[in-house]
Amino acid sequence: MAFVVSVNKMVYLDCQKNHATALGRHCVDGCMEYVPPVGNNLNCEACGCHRDFHRSLVVKVRVPVSVSQPPQPQPMPAAVRPRVDSDDGESSAITSAVTTNAPSASTASSFAHPGAAIDGPASMNRSSSPQSK
Repeated sequence: MAFVVSVNKMVYLDCQKNHATALGRHCVDGCMEYVPPVGNNLNCEACGCHRDFHRSLVVKVRVPVSVSQPPQPQPMPAAVRPRVDSDDGESSAITSAVTTNAPSASTASSFAHPGAAIDGPASMNRSSSPQSK
């Protein structure tokens, strides 16, 4: 769908700078149109006068504006989409996050007491002295 919008645009025309003020007369240089500079300054390229010395005119310009439809939702990429591995509908992304947050046996043994066993709490309940049978 397209709309037309009116925009005010400033157009600079002939130069009105009086070059004969010191003589008490009126004389303009004859520059008929403001030529925009290449750099950041506002001096006319044709006559060297500032832009404010040129006669300005406000022109209404009609600009067509197209309004596009909002973007349609895109499907998730396969790398982000969770996979379903089991029949009960449990997501592998959730189970992998749970299993990767658990410490491994080598990590657990590095934090354990030097005399503690690696196989976990079940081995700690056993007494360290040999039992007679």
